[in-house]
Amino acid sequence: MAYSPAMAKSALALRPKPLPKALPKPPRGEITRGRILAAALGCFSRHGLQGTTIEMIREAAGASTGSIYHFFGDREGIAAALYADCLTASREALLAALAKTRGDAAGLIRACVTGHIGWATQHRAEAAFLATARRAGALAKADADIRAGTRAFHGQLGVLFRQAQGAALLTQMPAEILLAQLIGPAQLWLRLWLDGQAKETPAQAIQHLGDLAVAALTMPRSK
Repeated sequence: MAYSPAMAKSALALRPKPLPKALPKPPRGEITRGRILAAALGCFSRHGLQGTTIEMIREAAGASTGSIYHFFGDREGIAAALYADCLTASREALLAALAKTRGDAAGLIRACVTGHIGWATQHRAEAAFLATARRAGALAKADADIRAGTRAFHGQLGVLFRQAQGAALLTQMPAEILLAQLIGPAQLWLRLWLDGQAKETPAQAIQHLGDLAVAALTMPRSK
């Protein structure tokens, strides 16, 4: 039987497809660092900042004492690095929520509330650490970096609101005042939720706090 083009096409179709290339593995140091921080979060959650020791973190992470000191220096260094990672993750979630809006002021306001509460309720341990670490005084060494990151975050929010429809009055506010009104009430509710005292679900809180934020920030203000 003659070998036809159709047979050739069929043979090609039966040829096994090449496997997708595996993604490169993270560097070993990055894996070790992440494992130590994950272990530290668990220890801080169970024992508190002051009650956690380097030995507890080392044992939970299955890491050497030398690697812990190499990456972080001491317990305060671990706390500062964990705080920075958690804060970055929460802000990235908020900015991602803002990027999904239709671009008007009310949509951005609601997205701020949704992004803030949404991330915290999905990452309870990280949110609880953020709520307590700064007040515990364990982040003094990283204070300058934290402040610089906050200023950069304010700048990112300012750009988004300046591009939004109907947000002219909002952009006249100092960034810290705008942010306090946008997520300050949400932070207060989250403290109740983290303590197990909140009566509303996160979805209900997002709706109610979003309504209040929109009303407060889009209401015409007297001259």
